[in-house]
Amino acid sequence: MQRSSMGLMVMGGIALACVLSLVGPSAADTLPLDDLQKPATQEAIPELADVMTKLNKGDVAGALADMKAAVEKHPQLPPAEVMMAQLMSRTNRADTVRYWLEQAIIASPNQPDAYVMLGQDAMQNKRTAESQLLFEKSYQLLEGFTGDAKRKEGLQTIVFGSLAGLAMNRKDWDAAKGYLVESLKLHPDDGRALQLLGRVLFEQGNAEEALEKLKAAKTADPKTLTPEATLANWYEEAGDRANAGKYMVEAIKIAPTDFNTRFVASNWKFQTQDFKQARVQADIALQLAEKQDIDPSAALILAGSIAIFQGDYPAAEAYLRKAIALAPANFAATNNLALALCEQDDEAKRKLAFQYAQINSRLRPDDVEAASTLGRVLFTLKHYADADKVFRKVATTGQSLSPDTAYYIAALYAETDRKEEAKKLLEQVVKKEGLFSQRKNAEQLLKDLGS
Repeated sequence: MQRSSMGLMVMGGIALACVLSLVGPSAADTLPLDDLQKPATQEAIPELADVMTKLNKGDVAGALADMKAAVEKHPQLPPAEVMMAQLMSRTNRADTVRYWLEQAIIASPNQPDAYVMLGQDAMQNKRTAESQLLFEKSYQLLEGFTGDAKRKEGLQTIVFGSLAGLAMNRKDWDAAKGYLVESLKLHPDDGRALQLLGRVLFEQGNAEEALEKLKAAKTADPKTLTPEATLANWYEEAGDRANAGKYMVEAIKIAPTDFNTRFVASNWKFQTQDFKQARVQADIALQLAEKQDIDPSAALILAGSIAIFQGDYPAAEAYLRKAIALAPANFAATNNLALALCEQDDEAKRKLAFQYAQINSRLRPDDVEAASTLGRVLFTLKHYADADKVFRKVATTGQSLSPDTAYYIAALYAETDRKEEAKKLLEQVVKKEGLFSQRKNAEQLLKDLGS
């Protein structure tokens, strides 16, 4: 679904698309490479004492020989070529890293480390099929792995989590559950794995059991979102608003002074277009942030976004100016402030809106949202020719237009003697459901054009 051109970068629940970023630690976390320069490690593994010095001098062969000597005496270490790949990764040369990982597979074909790292690289670069095959190979090798137990456990944590994430992404809930159960056998108090298992159980129709897993995750990590609020988000994503409302109310009862719970409740109300209650919850979240010394930036941006949809542009401006004072480079804050300013009948504010929109457009030349805002600001300044150029650029991206952007293009058409084009676009946009800040104006303009 197309994001609104409002620049509303706020939470919308735990999206399944985020699963791949939650599947486990980096392979680097299981390898002692960052410790190579530390005296304590050098004392424990003297063979590695001169590795960095040799690499800095270009003596790669000498460094590799030292690593191989270290591996022979210290089984907790991964293959020498894997350690070399990890060190080379600091240079940001993917080809060199891959070369050493491939060398590791040739030299130690039954060691899982290189396959794990290659799998992570494939996953991060969205080569899903490749990552699946690499992690499956890693899984097979780990089943028969008889090396260092701690190293095996670290690699298993990555592999189980990665395979679970891949399974969730393709909605293979049974496979995902199996991998997560295996992961939790290693780390029963892993809050992230418990959360993901909760999601899997929810997708399988076991909401009560899912809630229990979420509660266990909360116990393991108190910073985790209130379980009932998470469940409410999942119900909303599933289209069950009744249960979403039930659990969101329950979440507020359980954790009335929890900033994140109030923030999520506000965002939920915003997404469901109950703007009055959304703003109430956002203001409560801001009060809690002040009392509890929490960064209020996200809540200020959300409150400003809500105020824009309410047509309360001065309030939106106030919220967003505070957000920018805390985070001057935040795109959502500056983009939304441009929108709040351009909607006010004040020439100075509209010129300031143009400055914000122009800067964002220059900093993000390929961002449709930034371009849409610039076009909208130019339209309110009555720079119709310039607005038309910007909107034409937006149209060439091939992305579907958000309702707000479509409305302003239609309004531009109406002002520049293209009324039939305006009517056609408005007839399409007023039928769309979801967030649309200019819906009433679009309906009125369509009426005025004689539809």
